[in-house]
Amino acid sequence: MTPHRLQTNASLVLPLKGQTVVAARDAAQIIHVQQIIYSPTTYDPTLVLLFRDSVTQAALGQLSGLNAPVKRRTTQRILDFRTAGAPLSIGANLDLIVVAGVAAGTLQVIAYQTPGAFLIPTIHGPFDPLVFDPRVFQVAY
Repeated sequence: MTPHRLQTNASLVLPLKGQTVVAARDAAQIIHVQQIIYSPTTYDPTLVLLFRDSVTQAALGQLSGLNAPVKRRTTQRILDFRTAGAPLSIGANLDLIVVAGVAAGTLQVIAYQTPGAFLIPTIHGPFDPLVFDPRVFQVAY
């Protein structure tokens, strides 16, 4: 059974010092990041962008050393995590941290969310399908 996938994309105009780029819908969702695309409008060779999991603080990826394009071509920097994507922790947001330099341009994040935990009801107490006593029947989630 394929879990329900909720497409979660973000498109931001920088400059930003740091913020949540993609937020989980609730505490039981897992964000799977497929691509992060940064298109700079100004170029700073000292720039370091760090993308991290808000729960574990683990780095998902980093973009650094953005030099000016050759012959006026636009330069996109892409972190590609393929179709399955890189999963974050349950309930975690994707945070952007500008470690050094100044970020200016657009940032696009292609991601989706899936439920992190499925609630399966279990039956506690004596249960005979032929004799049902509602006082003893309890459902725990």
